[in-house]
Amino acid sequence: MKGGRPLYSCILPGGIPGADNLRDSTDLTDLLKRQVESQRLYGAICASPAVVLEHHGLLKGRRATAHPFIAAALPNQESVDQRVVVDDNCVTSQGAGTAVAFSLALVEQLFGKEKQIEVTKGLALPIPE
Repeated sequence: MKGGRPLYSCILPGGIPGADNLRDSTDLTDLLKRQVESQRLYGAICASPAVVLEHHGLLKGRRATAHPFIAAALPNQESVDQRVVVDDNCVTSQGAGTAVAFSLALVEQLFGKEKQIEVTKGLALPIPE
């Protein structure tokens, strides 16, 4: 547990039609809403921030990003150009090219900065700021 939050998280992959299928799943929608209500980590990459999270009102009042082809569907355009956006317990990312940065942001949220640095070094990547 980091920061008083349970480690249990729900992170969505992207892609179309996958994101459409995730959006239409009532079981997943219920799970995501419970994540938000209990302040647990949730997030999405590629099309899913716009197609799933935004569709269900799970980005209300949050900064987020999504794949550049669909990012205009996000009502808050403040951070759509960022590769990864962390807004409290919500993490979003643009797509396949940002997957490693997205994963490292999730590691930091779940296990802290030290673990993120350890994993980053193991991947022979520059240490994120």
